[in-house]
Amino acid sequence: MIGYPFVPAIFVIITLLFVLNSLIEKPTHAWAGLLFMVLALPVFLYFKKKGQENIDRQQEWSAEETPIILWLTTSKRVIMTSKRRKL
Repeated sequence: MIGYPFVPAIFVIITLLFVLNSLIEKPTHAWAGLLFMVLALPVFLYFKKKGQENIDRQQEWSAEETPIILWLTTSKRVIMTSKRRKL
């Protein structure tokens, strides 16, 4: 990839300079923003864990019989099971 190690490094340096400038020029606003990011971290980690649980459940389903829901014209639900074939 062209410029790979340098372009992300330059981006990180410039971003850090923006953060430092904000902390110096408007410390109240900068600290409030950093506080919101820190408070959002547990929420992010919760949803990340929840997403991984959903992925694990889907992988279990693909290995077992998977319920397939068919809707009839009478709007009654019929549940059938069938084995999925791996492609």
